Order: sequence, then C-alpha cells, then structure tokens
Amino acid sequence: MLLTAIPGILVMNCAKITDDFRVCSPPPGAALDSFPSLLSETGLYTDISTHNIGPGVEAYTPRFQLWSDGAQKSRWIMLPAGQKIDTQDSEVWSFPMGTRFWKEFRVDGRRVETRLLRKTAGDDRSWIGVSYIWNDDGTDAYKAEWGGINVNGTQHNVPAAAECMGCHGGRQNRILGFSATQLSGDAGEITVAEAIEREWLSHPPTPLLPLPGNEIELAALGYLHANCSHCHNSDRPNDDKQRCFNPKKDFSFLLTSEGHVDETETYQTAIGKVIERGDASGSRVIREMEKRGYHQGMPPLGTETVDRQGVETVGRWIDAL
Repeated sequence: MLLTAIPGILVMNCAKITDDFRVCSPPPGAALDSFPSLLSETGLYTDISTHNIGPGVEAYTPRFQLWSDGAQKSRWIMLPAGQKIDTQDSEVWSFPMGTRFWKEFRVDGRRVETRLLRKTAGDDRSWIGVSYIWNDDGTDAYKAEWGGINVNGTQHNVPAAAECMGCHGGRQNRILGFSATQLSGDAGEITVAEAIEREWLSHPPTPLLPLPGNEIELAALGYLHANCSHCHNSDRPNDDKQRCFNPKKDFSFLLTSEGHVDETETYQTAIGKVIERGDASGSRVIREMEKRGYHQGMPPLGTETVDRQGVETVGRWIDAL
C-alpha cells in the first residue's frame, strides 16, 4: 500500500476524503527514477557550492505571490534550446517537452527545499514534480519522493510527489506562476516584454495590455489569482487522477488583462456568492482565508498559518466595493 504525506499525517493513496478533496497517486516509479538523486545534478547549478546558476537557466518572479507561511522563494525556468512557448492561447501557455522549473524555499534565510517540475512529453498533462530537501550543511539537496515534515528543524513541510498536482493539476497547462498575468510586472527578471525580446513566445501579445483595476483592486484580484485560481477557475481540467482538490466550478478567481475590472471573472462570478459587497467580515472568502487546520481554510494545501497581510489586502478591497 502506498502512503503520502499531508502536513503532519499519513493517508492512504487515492483515498477519497470528501467530494472536493482526494489524495492523488504518485507519478510512476520509473518516471521518478529518471530524476537525479541530487539537486546538483538537475541542471540548476554549474557549481552548487557557490550557487552559480547553470547555462540556459533564467530567474523569474511572479507579479503576485503564493503565500507559503512566510517562506522566501526563488524561481527559475529552463527552456530547451531553440524551443518556444506556445502562446497561441494567450492565457494558457503550453511549454515544450523538456522544460524545467525550479522553486527554492528558504525559512529564516536557510534553504530547506527546492522543487523541480519537468515536462516529460509533448502533452500538457506530462509534467512530473518532485522535491529536493537540503542537507544540514547546505551543500546539496536530496530527492524526497515522499516529502518531509518539519524539515531541517523548521516548521516547513515538504510535499510528496503525489501532492504536486493537488495545485498544479488545477490548470490546463499545469504551470501557475509563469504566464502573461504573472509576468506583467517589472521585477527586473523575465517579463512578458523580455520574453518577447528573447523570442520565447510563439504568438507575442500585441499590444501589451495592462491588468485591470486600481491599486486596491489589482492587489486583491492578483492575490486571489495567485492563491486561489489554481483550484477556483473556469478552465480546470476534468482529471480526477491528477487533481487532488476538486471544488465545484461555480466561481472563478482567474485574472487576465482583457476588459474592465468589472468584467473580470472574480467580479462576474464570485461577488454575491463568496464575496459580499462592502462586507469583508461577512464574506465567505475572508472566513476561509482566516481558517487553518486539516481540510479547513484556503488554500487547503501548503500552508499552516494565516496570511494576515493577504486577509487585509482582500478585505480592504471588499469593504470598498
């Protein structure tokens, strides 16, 4: 019997906990075996002792951040040489086989894990993820298919490979933080404009439209997009084998650059359902954001503490509606 870790407990593989939540099967063993045993062998670094990034690896920063209990994060992408991202659908980018994404987590400045997502075939379901847990002296990280609880003396939990699609399986292309919306800022790394200049995009968007909303609106809509839309969206794939969290498709928090703020999916589908105009404390979305515990609160995976700043950001917007 296979087991997988969910913060602090073990549950049976493929168990159905509720209609909305499942524990997914891990990727096939042969696929996980194809991942190197050590992070230093994945191509991220030329020299892990100095943290020199490898050739073809580029850093990027999503405009809107996913809350991870205050952990600091760094992210990198590596496209196969000479390949482009298929951006014919401006909101669902499709990446070439062999694309790799890394995300490093640090707690109080100490590296605790680095996650690797790799596309192993041409279709958008063919992403496999696994985490690497850093050793005590910070010289390398080892592959951890089953994740870990409170690693390296911290409160940080590392997900098992079976859990990766609990979030990533909620989008058609499986990638959450590298998109037209998330690269719309000016973080000084890869932006949409930079990707166009590098000729990474098959269909460069013209013109580059700004995201809708004023400062308060955009901060809240961006937060909901980054933290909630990988599950709550109108385009979620119907694939119970890869998706762990399975909410009903009755509202969406996706944010795109098309139209006025009142035309966003959040305004069109969530206001009046989980958001009450002018009443943050009476809005279900705020009540869920303020909860934590097993299968309680939002988001349901990857966090054990409430993001007070996030609650304030969304609440301020709701009170102003």
